[in-house]
Amino acid sequence: MRSLKRRYEKHSRECGEIFGRLTLTGASFLKEMYGQRKAMVEATCACGSDVKWYLFESLVKGETKSCGCIRSELASKRMRTHNLSGHPLFQVWVKMRQRCSNENNDSYKDYGGRGISVCEDWDSDFLSFYEWCIENGYEEGRSLDRKNNDGNYHPNNCRMADRGEQNRNTRRNRMYTAFGETKCLFDWGKDSRCVVSVWALRSRIDRDGWDDFEKALTSPAEERKDVSRKMKSAKMLTAFGETKCQSAWLEDERCLVKKDSLVDRLNKGWDAEKAISTPPTRLNKFNSCFK
Repeated sequence: MRSLKRRYEKHSRECGEIFGRLTLTGASFLKEMYGQRKAMVEATCACGSDVKWYLFESLVKGETKSCGCIRSELASKRMRTHNLSGHPLFQVWVKMRQRCSNENNDSYKDYGGRGISVCEDWDSDFLSFYEWCIENGYEEGRSLDRKNNDGNYHPNNCRMADRGEQNRNTRRNRMYTAFGETKCLFDWGKDSRCVVSVWALRSRIDRDGWDDFEKALTSPAEERKDVSRKMKSAKMLTAFGETKCQSAWLEDERCLVKKDSLVDRLNKGWDAEKAISTPPTRLNKFNSCFK
């Protein structure tokens, strides 16, 4: 940070300063980006293209060296010679550049629209990108991931990550702090200090509203009781000196009625033992015909 500040002090954004092929006109303004105020400068390119605005930080770091003409020149030259257009990394490269520069791309709002760009070396030269990926562990199942989701596609801010690492490194991930460490919920669920499952941990935070995250991690789950929630709400009946739930009485051999009849009798105020053991009315009439 200090070295970058010194570089900013050294480059005063005056008219005539040159960065690669770009020459500053002297015009500048501050733009709100990522919650910070970033300097934007106006510059002309040696290729003669129209005057454009550039992020001054990218010029100082050397990430932007031209209006894009270097990229076009190198790409035109090397695209004809690398013979790698069928390699999976070629599509990764194409899509990376599209979502950062093509306003018609569906993902542009989350990348180029947020000020994220591709460094000049990668943007202008597929082979440079390809060689970096191979040297940094590219293999099937691993893909390009930015360490800082607000940073650019640049060798210093990228890595080859597996699916789990990528899922944990998203803006949607919620981070939690405990024992002086900050990790996402999934990683805390795998921590040896967590005594419940990650799903139970999420339930404590989202549904039950636990404020103390360390307590949510270290409090054992309540012991399961023999009676399920459904059984807790079941109606208990006492008959013949025994107390059982209604469903259990329906399976008892002393019960002579079906569920609907038993429920109807109990709702009418019948004694539980009488409601269970009294045969249905139709059965009584049927039996009386044969007496």
